[in-house]
Amino acid sequence: MPTLNSAFSQIGRGFAAFLAPPSPDVIRFTVGQPDFDTPAPVVDAAIDSLKRGETAYTRSQGSEALCEAVSDHLEKFEIFVDGNDVVIAPGCKQALLYSMMAVIEPGDEVLLLAPAWPSYDGMIKLLGGIPIHVPVNRPDYHPDIEALKDAVTSKTKAIIINSPNNPTGAVYTPDEVKQIVQLAVDSDLWILDDMIYSTLVWGSHCYTSPNSFEGGAERTLTIGGWSKGWAMTGWRLGWVTGPSEAMEAVKTCQASSATHVATFLMPAAEVSEALCEAVSDHLEKFEIFVDGNDVVIAPGCKQALLYSMMAVIEPGDEVLLLAPAWPSYDGMIKLLGGIPIHVPVNRPDYHPDIEALKDAVTSKTKAIIINSPNNPTGAVYTPDEVKQIVQLAVDSDLWILDDMIYSTLVWGSHCYTSPNSFEGGAERTLTIGGWSKGWAMTGWRLGWVTGPSEAMEAVKTCQASSATHVATFLMPAAEVALTLEEETREMADSFAKRRLVFHEGIDSLPGVTAPMPEGAFYILADITGTGMNDIEFATRALEEAKVQVIPGSLMLGGDNLIRMSYAASLEDLEEGIRRLRDWLNTIN
Repeated sequence: MPTLNSAFSQIGRGFAAFLAPPSPDVIRFTVGQPDFDTPAPVVDAAIDSLKRGETAYTRSQGSEALCEAVSDHLEKFEIFVDGNDVVIAPGCKQALLYSMMAVIEPGDEVLLLAPAWPSYDGMIKLLGGIPIHVPVNRPDYHPDIEALKDAVTSKTKAIIINSPNNPTGAVYTPDEVKQIVQLAVDSDLWILDDMIYSTLVWGSHCYTSPNSFEGGAERTLTIGGWSKGWAMTGWRLGWVTGPSEAMEAVKTCQASSATHVATFLMPAAEVSEALCEAVSDHLEKFEIFVDGNDVVIAPGCKQALLYSMMAVIEPGDEVLLLAPAWPSYDGMIKLLGGIPIHVPVNRPDYHPDIEALKDAVTSKTKAIIINSPNNPTGAVYTPDEVKQIVQLAVDSDLWILDDMIYSTLVWGSHCYTSPNSFEGGAERTLTIGGWSKGWAMTGWRLGWVTGPSEAMEAVKTCQASSATHVATFLMPAAEVALTLEEETREMADSFAKRRLVFHEGIDSLPGVTAPMPEGAFYILADITGTGMNDIEFATRALEEAKVQVIPGSLMLGGDNLIRMSYAASLEDLEEGIRRLRDWLNTIN
């Protein structure tokens, strides 16, 4: 088996071993969650949103209304930010991880006030940083400012504070926070301020934000969420805000790795054994035989992909992509310090060029990512192509990250083929999938990842350190979805019919050619014959024909191509083709 990211040998599972539900006769003093129900108006708002059908993709950083609501809430704590500088994440842990990704590079030191919540240590190590644990004063557990000053070196990049504090219960005084801000100003450090317990204060002073002091707002990322103060631990909702420049980096992290939180939640570790077993049963249909204990349910397929990459990629590792590739792969690899290597596919069918892949392998190559049925090309790789990729991975000792998100949407002569079907495949393949495409659940943010047990222990550590688990009440719905065959077949049949209509229309446009899509719901068309490049084509099509398409050059290897989705009504597909034809005939 190829090697895993060496950082995992340094990371524990935090409190996880002590949080497992004990026998009924044990009194639990371990779980940090309110023993209240989520307030009824919150539950009602989520239910109403579901009934309105608000389960599709929305703005990556979170709905504008919710971001503005968080901005208004933060004003109570003298934190004045624009709603556009707020990102809603799948839990406070995820918001913390994005904040660290935005500011920490491999080798950077990050100060922690010890004892600290163990996920901080784990996240820092996952990103190649070095946690520096600075003991607090005893017996009150308040910061030792002089010890913090002594711990600063030329490598120190940030300090994480959490007040009210887990695990100590301390609430830092305004003067202590002011001194931490001054230290950060003097040493040019970022402050990551975890305010998750800000509404739960019993002492003589309240939560104090670093933003309250001169120099604080420009270097503080404030992280919070709904879990503790609103009894919403199972909802997995958090926020992060800070200076605009830093928030652009955070937005990139969110867009590259999570899309957004569950859509219907916005208006208002591992997960259940039953759901993991249901995924295991579902995967058997594709000759993927895994134990339910080796399945992790993540907050979206993107998050499952990110965990997979975190488990196997270290800074400097090269990862092969079949180009043009879905752009999030490139972004995630770079976020983790890896190097994406884009290997062009064959034209015009967009199938893998096996010899080119072989030629791209170097001593630094660690993994190859495959996605079949493919976004953006619509290609479905043949069993022989997948077999050859597995053999290449075996010969070069590579990991395979197999993104099977479109596996139920296949229209050609062959179905989705798993690398696990071939000798040497199962021991080196991490399989990533989810509910978004095949079950029309894009806004639910549910994905899965499975693979060899050793690798899945690393993935579980990622989940435990950065997300805890997906929203609890989504799991039963996801389990039911996997049992629906008639409904999913009806949807797939509809896409198959639209494919024929759309391809016939697109391929008949002057100067435009496209192979017949074999799966997913995309057409990648060559527009070279129009005399325009893809950027010009997309820009003018929007402005002059009122049709929106994606320029292929936004993906390396996609020059002079445009990606179009036929996940639209037949009426819209036919009208869009008519508009494009009229426009192209006019300009020609």
